[in-house]
Amino acid sequence: MRDKAYIVGVGCDGNVAVEEMLEKGLLEKCKVCAKTEHKIFDELIGEEHKQREGGDRFAGVADVEAMSPEEKFEFWQTQLSKCIRCNACRNTCPVCSCNKCVFDSAQYDTAQKANVTTFEEQMFHIIRAYHVAGRCSDCGECTRACPQGIDLHLLNRKFIKDINELYGEFQAGADAEELGPLTDYNLDSDIEPSDVHERR
Repeated sequence: MRDKAYIVGVGCDGNVAVEEMLEKGLLEKCKVCAKTEHKIFDELIGEEHKQREGGDRFAGVADVEAMSPEEKFEFWQTQLSKCIRCNACRNTCPVCSCNKCVFDSAQYDTAQKANVTTFEEQMFHIIRAYHVAGRCSDCGECTRACPQGIDLHLLNRKFIKDINELYGEFQAGADAEELGPLTDYNLDSDIEPSDVHERR
């Protein structure tokens, strides 16, 4: 497939949050991104930009992790209860790419409908987060596209943080040849996540 694609790389200084540009400038995700070089391209327009010193992209995750179980439940319930099931998060996600999403199936009574129960609110986003776990490129478009302002990127970053801690540093999408830690498990040589915790 690569031989049928002509890739044009464009230097990236980060996306500008138009509605907030006068006040804040770059989007928050761009302030903590240290990966600005292009990995694959046939032609590069403009110059590669200098690496930025990445900030702590997991700061928000740490704040949630510091909450009590009850506080975490309340936080996510408040976030997810705002969902109107417009599917903007799913439709803008570069790795959510099934030909037909299970949530569009009439068989499960979930197709293109607003949530009517707390269970449905949680089910859609938690299943989607698990679906992209290990493949999320940390682009943050799910949060940017959400008209309700739900911080879905925070949920995905929690998965990224856990995967990095359990299996080693991994950046989805940085290397086209590298398999993700959740899809490249070797029974003979790889350790279980429980083994990592026992060693700490």
